[in-house]
Amino acid sequence: MIIQNTQGLYRLGETIVVDETMVPFRGRLSFRQYNPSKASRYGIKLYKVCTPEGFTWNLSVYDGKSEKLGDLYIPGSTVINLTQDLLNEDRLIITDNYYTSIGLAKHLYQQNTNLIGTVRKNRKGLDNSTLEAKLQKGEICSVQQQYMTFMKWRDQRDVLMISTCFGDGSVETGKDRRGNTKTKPKIIVEYNKGKQGVDISDQLSSYYTSLRKSLVWYKKIAIGILCSTTVVNSHILYQTIVEKNMSLLQFTESVIRALLPSKNNSPEVAVILNV
Repeated sequence: MIIQNTQGLYRLGETIVVDETMVPFRGRLSFRQYNPSKASRYGIKLYKVCTPEGFTWNLSVYDGKSEKLGDLYIPGSTVINLTQDLLNEDRLIITDNYYTSIGLAKHLYQQNTNLIGTVRKNRKGLDNSTLEAKLQKGEICSVQQQYMTFMKWRDQRDVLMISTCFGDGSVETGKDRRGNTKTKPKIIVEYNKGKQGVDISDQLSSYYTSLRKSLVWYKKIAIGILCSTTVVNSHILYQTIVEKNMSLLQFTESVIRALLPSKNNSPEVAVILNV
């Protein structure tokens, strides 16, 4: 796979994020998904491993079947399968409440990997006293279980978090209109910082997309990976190694010009970019 061929070119940092994205598709397909939280609500679900900068390190297509590892939930097993080559390297994995569980946190910790994630209140093993605590806005209730912190923080609503690398301490995040210092739990700050990776990747991929209507699902996936995700990855690599100030549009145009015969550059570039 093209994504795997670029893995050795990019040096990952300590933080990675696992999340899903959607390739828009409304044709008949047994594993087509519906996700109202995504820009494309109907489509084919891809699981992605990204850096906070938006570099896609690995991905897999959800085909309706998932392998379960031991006692882990299927979402937790997906995290392990996607990040298998990144474990035992003292990294931090960010997940949302679809993937996060006590079992996943234990499994990763045993492989020298930390976890921060939001967690659903119906997951097994959570501390009941923390779950039932009534909090005012800004208040924190937490419990430390060996190497794991389970925290409940009240913002506009209750937020449940699990972390194997941070406690329930807070950090300053700026000042409000009255000049009072604002604080947030460090777990929340680190989660927000890392979680943006998949969103950045999806946002950049959507700017100059080559996707077109098609009833053939694998064509949409192939075009999406080749002409969107791979181009975004290459742009991030180029900015890291060569030039930081080149925009994604300029980079995409330069790639197209390099692939097309020089005498046909102008009209074809205009057609492909829809400008």
